[in-house]
Amino acid sequence: MINIVVAYAKNRVIGNKGRIPWKIKGEQQRFKELTTGNVVIMGRRSYEEIERPLPNRTTIVISASKNFDAENCMTAKSLDEALIMAEGKDIYISGGARLYEEALPLADKMYITEIDLEVEGDTYFPEFDEELFEKEINQYFEGDIPYTYVTYTRKFTLCGDNCLCCPRYLAKTDEALQKAAELWHKVGWRDHVVSNEEIKCTGCSSHKQCAYQLVDCIKEHEVDKCNQCPDYPCEKICSMLRRSDLYKAKCLDVCIEEEYRLLESAFFRKEENLGK
Repeated sequence: MINIVVAYAKNRVIGNKGRIPWKIKGEQQRFKELTTGNVVIMGRRSYEEIERPLPNRTTIVISASKNFDAENCMTAKSLDEALIMAEGKDIYISGGARLYEEALPLADKMYITEIDLEVEGDTYFPEFDEELFEKEINQYFEGDIPYTYVTYTRKFTLCGDNCLCCPRYLAKTDEALQKAAELWHKVGWRDHVVSNEEIKCTGCSSHKQCAYQLVDCIKEHEVDKCNQCPDYPCEKICSMLRRSDLYKAKCLDVCIEEEYRLLESAFFRKEENLGK
């Protein structure tokens, strides 16, 4: 499971001149509890700030220019390489800002400490669509600087797609919509390059937008998601997974690496996501 762990101020500041701009006794306790015995992935600057590997956990530092080699500490040149190195283990992404932005579409959970303070800073946690997550307020701490532990758990679409990685959902400009339309044609999901208005994401709130008819199906069975149904996995789900495998093979054949990475994260982890 891929997790993000972060503390940020009310104005989303996470750092200032390479340092955390607050000191609150006990605030980092949850970070220790979550990450101990697991894998922590961080950027080079974040690692250089703490100046040593974290005890009782594996640290993977992402750097293309330096090599960090110590007990329970290793280096990866990219987030993709780091995720491969940590495969099968619980992963916690711990910054900095660029790494958070890259990891956000992949994260299953975000463990956020909301600091009740506005501070000056030069590094910010990226904006994200809260509608795509279930928010749980875990614990509030009073003090000179109050803070709250919050957990965000990703919502997946009924068919197991991950909207945060979908090029259609991510497209916010005419240029990005045009690229999405060209990609949909390239992989065979449209028989021509459609207009920006047609390719724009409209969600899956009605049966017309759900190719697998799952919206109506969960209403009929009075459940919130497919894996709650006593018939799961039904023939609709099995047919969907078979169809997805065919799309995956086509995308592998025609897409460049960056295109495929987005499509794979968005559409080809259905079976895994449906079980969550």
